[in-house]
Amino acid sequence: MIAAREKKGLSREQLAVMVGSTRSHIYKIEMGLRTPRLDLASKICEELDEDAGNFMRDCVRNGHKQCTA
Repeated sequence: MIAAREKKGLSREQLAVMVGSTRSHIYKIEMGLRTPRLDLASKICEELDEDAGNFMRDCVRNGHKQCTA
């Protein structure tokens, strides 16, 4: 997720505003401290042009230790 966000040239704050979240929550998702609800994951993936299914699968596969998109 970090690489996809940076590839789009977005800060955590910018992505948070775009998806209706907070910078802190985006940080926690990126660090694997939180797993987003499906609706938020879908919004994040839409903004990052990534597949939500892969994102959530990677979150679970990595034990929520760093969700990738």
